[in-house]
Amino acid sequence: MAMSGNHKFGISRSFSKQGHVKDVHTLIGEQLGQEFILDGGIIPSSFIETNVDILCVKYTANHEYLAVGFTDGYVRLFRPRKGECVFSLMDTETLENPVPVSDIKHRLSSRANPGWKYESGHCVYTIHEHRQTLGLEFHRRSPKFLTVGNDSIIYMYDEETRTQEQVFKSSARFHPRNNYEFVSGGWDNTIQFWDIRQQFSVRNFGGVHICGNGIDISQSGTEVHYLVHIVHSGGTKLLTCSWQPEDPIKLWDYGSGKLISVVKPDIFLSKLYCGLFIAKDFFMCGGTDTNLFRVVDQRSMSSLGILRGLDKGVYSMDVGPLVRQVRQSFQIPHLPRVAFCAGRKIYEIDFH
Repeated sequence: MAMSGNHKFGISRSFSKQGHVKDVHTLIGEQLGQEFILDGGIIPSSFIETNVDILCVKYTANHEYLAVGFTDGYVRLFRPRKGECVFSLMDTETLENPVPVSDIKHRLSSRANPGWKYESGHCVYTIHEHRQTLGLEFHRRSPKFLTVGNDSIIYMYDEETRTQEQVFKSSARFHPRNNYEFVSGGWDNTIQFWDIRQQFSVRNFGGVHICGNGIDISQSGTEVHYLVHIVHSGGTKLLTCSWQPEDPIKLWDYGSGKLISVVKPDIFLSKLYCGLFIAKDFFMCGGTDTNLFRVVDQRSMSSLGILRGLDKGVYSMDVGPLVRQVRQSFQIPHLPRVAFCAGRKIYEIDFH
């Protein structure tokens, strides 16, 4: 259900506390050894070990840095190939009341944007929600963003007016090409399709238990940057990666909401927290019990590669730059670099 938004929230401004830097111990490359089991045609090209648990990772827009959210309340930006922590974002307010950072999204700089300008350590403003906020999603073209929390309610804000515009009941993902539509999923085992012009969700289906960023939407057309562009019966695909032991990976037709396929790419079972399209015909996913990261080839519906036996579950992942390099095997597709976190470690994967 959608409602006009008058739920209580507040806005504040703050700056990084001067002189306060908390070092993060890092190890990179061969120093770590191989502490996982590798199956298939992928291998980590770099990895960083820290001394703090990690919940989320996100490349900056130019892919120069990898922003990492920690359980101690810090957002730290790394040059992953060097294992160098370049910026640490924490202000007086969050020092006094540190909470885990469970999601990070980037937006081109604007005075209206909430969050941090990381190069200056300036927090533009903070929105205080009276709940545990778990994730957010920016609209690609409009000055709108969604937040999701532990109360199964979705808030939509306007960046320019800094007001809460609408409230929707249930992770959420804006449609990459439609200005008015988004999809949400949650602990109620349903996927809801929304139109922000409508009071209620326009359709839904069940049997999908979402516990993280486990929803992604493809586009029709040619490949660009982060999202995949796939044509399936002239339409758009919806990927769901569920925290459930049976049939956690499913592909749906976005337009009709009909199930295209239940994907069983290998013999390893895992309850999934996250999933993302990488490029045409490929997506990645990760989770726990078994702790693993996998890349799936949709053409064969099988795993291109798996990292399993990780210390902790995979909670977050992101798609990075398309790196030009010498191909070592033409059987392995040329895909963008990707990153994921597991426990206190950050891994980067190249495909060549």
